[in-house]
Amino acid sequence: MKGMKRPVAEVLPESATVPQRNIRKAPEHFTHEVKEQVPFWYDDAGKKNPDGELRDGAKVVIESREGTYAWITDDHGLHVQVALDALVPLA
Repeated sequence: MKGMKRPVAEVLPESATVPQRNIRKAPEHFTHEVKEQVPFWYDDAGKKNPDGELRDGAKVVIESREGTYAWITDDHGLHVQVALDALVPLA
C-alpha cells in the first residue's frame, strides 16, 4: 500500500522463548486465581531474577507444592513456579 512502511524485522534472543518443558495443555478446570501480578520461575524459585510475571486474575491449577512455592499451570498452558501466597482458591 502506498505510503505504508514495513517495520524492521528483528529476531528475538533465545532467552525470549518459553522452554518446552514449561508448556502444557491448558487445563479444563481451575483451582485458584492469581490475586495480583506475580513473578514466576521456569525451574528454580530460589533464583533472584524471575523469568516473567503472571497477570492479575489468571486462572491456574496447582500441580504441586514445595514450601512457600507451588508449581502451577495457567489458563494458557504455562507450567511455572509461583509464590503460594499470591494465589486464592476459587469459590
